[in-house]
Amino acid sequence: MDEHMILTEKKGYMGYIILNRPEKLNVFTDPMYSELIKAIEHMEVQDDIKVVVIKGAGRCFSAGFDIDSSQSTSHVEERLNYDRCAHLARKKIWNLMKPTIAQVHGHCLGGAHDVALACDFCIVADNSNMGVPEIQFGLGACFFAMPYMINLRKCREYLLTGKSYDGKTACEMGIANKCVPLEELDDAVKQLARELAMVPAPSLMLQKRGINRAIENMGFATYAEQWLDTLCLGALWESDDVRRFNEKVKELGTKNAIKWRNEYYEQLLR
Repeated sequence: MDEHMILTEKKGYMGYIILNRPEKLNVFTDPMYSELIKAIEHMEVQDDIKVVVIKGAGRCFSAGFDIDSSQSTSHVEERLNYDRCAHLARKKIWNLMKPTIAQVHGHCLGGAHDVALACDFCIVADNSNMGVPEIQFGLGACFFAMPYMINLRKCREYLLTGKSYDGKTACEMGIANKCVPLEELDDAVKQLARELAMVPAPSLMLQKRGINRAIENMGFATYAEQWLDTLCLGALWESDDVRRFNEKVKELGTKNAIKWRNEYYEQLLR
């Protein structure tokens, strides 16, 4: 396991968690999620860190989960891996008693999109490409927060098609707090962090906990756990189209398999 897939850095009262697989567009693997969990736990106990920022090294925040890295041998094992890696990482972010900011540029897709949704705030660059494409591959959204953040019509539009959207749209829908030019992204995040750091830490902690409980009482707490079973049930319902796509992933790699899938459907829909 590459111990540098996740980096941590402290700058004054700001703690940075940096997704660090730039040559792979920071795509997640189970070991990378495990490193993210450790980084969050590290930030939790640093009393002089007031705000935590999650961002990506290189060209983007993250292009999602590394499908090529999946090594589960059964649906039971796959479900357990989700629970103790990806799902636990998002819960750690959601429950962290310090404000968290997702600093997004470039791709922010799939599992990375879920990480951004788990954060308290999201500042995006105008070159951002965000979305939840899993439904196109026979699965679906994991951290099911979008229905609690945006209106029902838009939620259906993006979760049922799997299409992506840009930073401006993310801000208009309520996924992001602000969309700025890429060159202004660092400063925009620092400005928000400064505003948060000026609030007494105990007040922030209690207020965040209250907001989380309000959303959880609306059903989010239940569905945040239920998606694990829904996701694995969806895998058991694998169709011929999904089976062919998974075979192409093994044969061609993820990028070329997605290209094959798009061409396949273009021909069918003519």
